[in-house]
Amino acid sequence: MKKIWMSPLSGILFLTACGQSPSVTQTPQVPAVDTLTSTLSPISTNMSRPVPTETPTVPITPLSTIPTFTPTFDASTILTVTPAPKAACPKTNSKIRVGDYFPGKLDYPSPDTTTKILDFLNIGGDGHALIARLEKIYPYGGDYRGGFGFYDVTGDHVPELLFVELKYDGKPVIFSCKNGSYESLATLSGKHDSLEYTFQTDDLNMNGIPEIIVTATDGASFPQCIIYVFEWNGQTFQIVGQVGILALRQTQIRNPDRSKTKEIVFIGNNPVCVSCSNFIPQRQRTITYGWNGKHFVEISNELAPQNIASKPFKMPILRL
Repeated sequence: MKKIWMSPLSGILFLTACGQSPSVTQTPQVPAVDTLTSTLSPISTNMSRPVPTETPTVPITPLSTIPTFTPTFDASTILTVTPAPKAACPKTNSKIRVGDYFPGKLDYPSPDTTTKILDFLNIGGDGHALIARLEKIYPYGGDYRGGFGFYDVTGDHVPELLFVELKYDGKPVIFSCKNGSYESLATLSGKHDSLEYTFQTDDLNMNGIPEIIVTATDGASFPQCIIYVFEWNGQTFQIVGQVGILALRQTQIRNPDRSKTKEIVFIGNNPVCVSCSNFIPQRQRTITYGWNGKHFVEISNELAPQNIASKPFKMPILRL
């Protein structure tokens, strides 16, 4: 009988020993579990919070204020200019010779040239012949003064005469046909009078009516240039873009991505005259303007790397 009871008792003790053995092996794992739990507790706490509590307290700037330049355009935002009505011009008379009105080279200043141009056109003179004559006798004033052209800038399929007056306060003027004769349509001098003016034309926003790009310049060796972009709005020429740059050296018109509109680039800020050597650093600036649907706005403004080979300016020593 003793043997019979000892066998179950041995089995119970054996099972008790087996039940206690895992607690010995799991003892080193307890700190690891505690460490992992303490490390992840912030994450689990955040995950348990409602989603709205994660909204930043600082207000976000609305995206509507960012796109000052739109790379793609809707035609409805571009084709908004009303062309001028069909102009009634004087009938061209082939017997009128432009050389009789402008026999020799024009001098600067020649303040009566504007009146002579109007007289020539109103008696039936050929505008194209006039431009060909001016190309031979017009006195250009360098990079910053002068210019003329015979272009349709109002969209009526009749060209206007554009001319920078040959006088000290001369401005770009436009002569257009109205009621059977040529008359002054506009003076494009910008928002203030400058010493010199020049211009060029191009359909930058590709709406069928070219813009007139007028450069107004003050100063000589290191001039300040203000560029105005004018466009006909059906009644007058409005300024749709303006940029200022020192010592304008070059104007470029680009269409790099063959989009519906063009970019206009102004390069300057780098004096080339001897008296400008004190303007340090002599770094070239490139300003690019593009059409945003209503105006030409700045889309980039970059300075070329400084010329490390240029010597720094030293104040001269005055000996008394």
